[in-house]
Amino acid sequence: LGIPILFFLMLYRNRDKLDETSENFKPSVLKAYSFLVKDYKADRWYFECLVMLHKLLLTVMVAFLPSGSPQQMMLALLETLIFFGAFSLLSPYNALRDTVLFALTQFAIFCQLLEGLLTKLDTSP
Repeated sequence: LGIPILFFLMLYRNRDKLDETSENFKPSVLKAYSFLVKDYKADRWYFECLVMLHKLLLTVMVAFLPSGSPQQMMLALLETLIFFGAFSLLSPYNALRDTVLFALTQFAIFCQLLEGLLTKLDTSP
């Protein structure tokens, strides 16, 4: 949890220096944080922090909830749906190919989780 928050705070503090259209733009700041922001629209500077949080939440669910339990699958499904909804609303990527790839990845995660949940809930002999 510390790394996504630290990166968010660093980006938040420098967000006006990251936007090339801002009068406070500093190329050196953009270069320093490019590994976090280069693929995203300027006003979506925070999105990589959300991606990190998404991955962290999915990992925490695996580590701290009973392995393979329906509750684990349901929470992961819910988190994936919420994140996909946020992604759809924000449309953060510069390139269409990145947007499509990310959407397909989230859909694949959702399908895997749903299949796992349905398998767990299958009560047929």
